[in-house]
Amino acid sequence: MTDLKLFDAEVTVGRLPGRTDNPVPDPSALLREMDYFGIDSALFATTVAAFGPEGVIEANRQTERGARASSRLVPCWTLALSPYRRGEQLNSQVDQMLSRGFRCARLAPEAGPAANPARLKLWALEETLGALAAHRVPLLVPVEHIPAGDPALAYDFDDVDAVCARFPELPVVLLRPRYNSISAVIALMRRHRRLHTTLTLWSLFGGIESLVEIAGAERLLYGSNLPHVDPGPAIGAVAYCGLPEDKRRLIAGGNLAGLIGGVR
Repeated sequence: MTDLKLFDAEVTVGRLPGRTDNPVPDPSALLREMDYFGIDSALFATTVAAFGPEGVIEANRQTERGARASSRLVPCWTLALSPYRRGEQLNSQVDQMLSRGFRCARLAPEAGPAANPARLKLWALEETLGALAAHRVPLLVPVEHIPAGDPALAYDFDDVDAVCARFPELPVVLLRPRYNSISAVIALMRRHRRLHTTLTLWSLFGGIESLVEIAGAERLLYGSNLPHVDPGPAIGAVAYCGLPEDKRRLIAGGNLAGLIGGVR
């Protein structure tokens, strides 16, 4: 297999909701898994047991600390969707994350019956999204999420479309879209030039080649969703697809490196 210099766009360490085991509890365990699969670098975030603002604060604190374990680990900020404390402005977290060395942010919908709904509404996050766009900070948006409470309060593709239209310079990365959402993702990528997607679940025969023909190799990222998903199939799909080597290198890690390198 050609050395593709894999830069994984989606990895988490820490507690897994609803599971008693902990396959990747810390950065050391993550590095061992990366070595096993031949993953050179990983954009990672931390999951913690606590919900709400305090959980977000602790998750980012642990991610920042974990990134010191190796230059191969690139920290991803977990975005707060509600104010931390009285009088605090949500958009202030963008300057905070940048000052602490983070160059990428993610939505992290909570799990469980007590979880808050994950909103991606302009009326709730416009200033925060505007701050991310001003700095060209990539925003990672999981497509596979579990809405809690009123489903109308959880985000959907209409919200993604509204965000991309309002902030055309904001890089948005859709994480692990399922096969049944391919048509929606393609339609959105045709509408918004800064919209990207990972290929975690798109490893059907000819799937990557078809998506490259439609959207271009520059819009696709390798991401494993480790430890929830075995990285092997996605690695194999990128390594052995019928694309030229330069395009496979972009998908394997070059595109993600470019997005992070474009933060200003």
